[in-house]
Amino acid sequence: MTLVGGDVAGTDRGFFCATLALTGFVEKPLPRLAAQVGDVLLVTGALGGSLLGKHHLFAPRLAEGRWLAQQAGVRAGMDITDGLAKDLPAFLPEGCAAELAAEEIPVAEAAKEIARRDGKSPLWHALADGEDYELLLAVAEENVAALLANWQRKFPELPLTVIGRVAASDAARAGLLLDARSGRPLLAAPGGYTHF
Repeated sequence: MTLVGGDVAGTDRGFFCATLALTGFVEKPLPRLAAQVGDVLLVTGALGGSLLGKHHLFAPRLAEGRWLAQQAGVRAGMDITDGLAKDLPAFLPEGCAAELAAEEIPVAEAAKEIARRDGKSPLWHALADGEDYELLLAVAEENVAALLANWQRKFPELPLTVIGRVAASDAARAGLLLDARSGRPLLAAPGGYTHF
C-alpha cells in the first residue's frame, strides 16, 4: 500500500474520522525537527495556487524523499501541506527564525493567476495557500552545492530551490519568516491552512 499523506479538518455540521495505523521499518528516516542554525532551506517544485485545483494533480515526492534521506548534509525534511507560512515555523529549532530570499521562493503559475484575481501578491499565495505537497529541507551549508548538482542529474524535471537559511533569533522573532534583506516579516499575519 502506498501511503501519501493525511488530512484532518473540523466542521460545524458534525465530523467524519478515519484512522489507520501502520507498523513498519524505516531504513533512514529524515526527521522533521533536526535543522540547525546556519542550515540552508530548500524546497522542491513551485508553491501556491491550490485554490485553482493544483492540489488535485500533485505528484507525491516519494522517490525524491527517499533519495534525499540518503544524501550528505540533509538534516531535516517535511512535506509542505498547510503552506510554507505555517509549516516552516513548525520546522524551525527553538529560538530560531527563517531568513528567506523572497525573490527566490518558487511561485506556481496557479498562484500568479489567483493573485491577478484577488489582488493579493503571488508571494502571499506561495506562502499561505497550502496543499503544495512539495518538500521542505534543511541542509548543512557545506553540502548544498553538491546536493544541487546531484539533484539536477537525478531529477532534471523538478526544481530544487534555495530559499533561505535558519537563523538564531530573539524570542520576539522566533518562528517568523523574515525577509533576508529587510529583516521584516514576510507576512503581516500568520498564514497557511488552518484545520480547526
